[in-house]
Amino acid sequence: MTTTKEAISKEWLWGAVGLAVVAVGWLVWVQLHPTGPKWVTSTSRVYNYQIDHPADWTFDDSQQTFPTDVIASPDGMAMVFVSTLSDARLTDVEGRKVVLQTIEETFRDDPNHTVEFFDSSPGTTPDVKSGYAVAGSYSENDQEWRFKEIGGFGEQSGMLVVIRGNILQGAVNQYRYVVDKITESINLTST
Repeated sequence: MTTTKEAISKEWLWGAVGLAVVAVGWLVWVQLHPTGPKWVTSTSRVYNYQIDHPADWTFDDSQQTFPTDVIASPDGMAMVFVSTLSDARLTDVEGRKVVLQTIEETFRDDPNHTVEFFDSSPGTTPDVKSGYAVAGSYSENDQEWRFKEIGGFGEQSGMLVVIRGNILQGAVNQYRYVVDKITESINLTST
């Protein structure tokens, strides 16, 4: 015979098991159906690449505001810039070494930039790509920003493709993942 106390304990136990099942089900559903912004793909009319970004971010390839393509968050606290330039020195290893040294010196000598990381490769062997990555902080108009810039060289074409993510210092946690995902999504259709 079950006492009232045992019956209540069993009800609590089954209630707890039921809540645990609901919680696990909810967590699995959230993993399979993530919430967040819808992503879209934009194509640059100027540089001929495709890039993914949240649908509520603006994609501006008019180059009227900046001499680059700009993908910006609705609140302006995060931006991704994409640009290219052509330099005949990029077609050989020695020329790439000079360009990489110039890029590094330019960042390190700029009083508005604090370089926390710089790495580069001139692509001295066929299995090593040439380019650079730099990250740190910079000041502009009394605002502190975090930045990460990646440059890749088109060794036959002499093109340099630059992707730079900027996030306002106070919004790094909010936008780091999104900016990384945008920069990683670029699909160069010709360089």
